[in-house]
Amino acid sequence: TEPIDRIEPPLAGQTVAIVGRFERLAVLREGVGQDYDQK
Repeated sequence: TEPIDRIEPPLAGQTVAIVGRFERLAVLREGVGQDYDQK
């Protein structure tokens, strides 16, 4: 995690946010019904 920490915080934050969004989209795409049932 050292090299990632050295990157500018805003850039790293955006990258993490983008990756998180893609993961969420994939999960929602595969099982939207399950997600709604849990919530």
